Amino acid sequence: MGANFGDVNNDGWIDFYIGTGEPDYMGIHPNRMLINQEGKGFIDKTFEMGVGHIQKGHGISFGDIDNDGDQDILAEMGGEYEGDEFQNALFLNPGNNNNNWISLKLEGETSSKDAIGT
Repeated sequence: MGANFGDVNNDGWIDFYIGTGEPDYMGIHPNRMLINQEGKGFIDKTFEMGVGHIQKGHGISFGDIDNDGDQDILAEMGGEYEGDEFQNALFLNPGNNNNNWISLKLEGETSSKDAIGT
């Protein structure tokens, strides 16, 4: 029902999270987190990472919500029908201290103090 990709373990390889589900009230399929194995394939780390939410996942986004250098996952949850509603889920990434990341704060000098357009 929804999927997106990001590098959740900061290893330089793109991983992806799949929001599963179906319109039927009885449909229960855990959302999945698949980790890239250096371009050789993917391994399911859903339960190990604690992101196997069983509510129907639709829109999935990656971003550093808590500004700590790793990508967190936001999933819009809920079914197709009004009675199958649920709150969205935010999975904060506990981080990976073995891999590198960089944070930049850009500041313009002449045309744009906020560095818009960089």
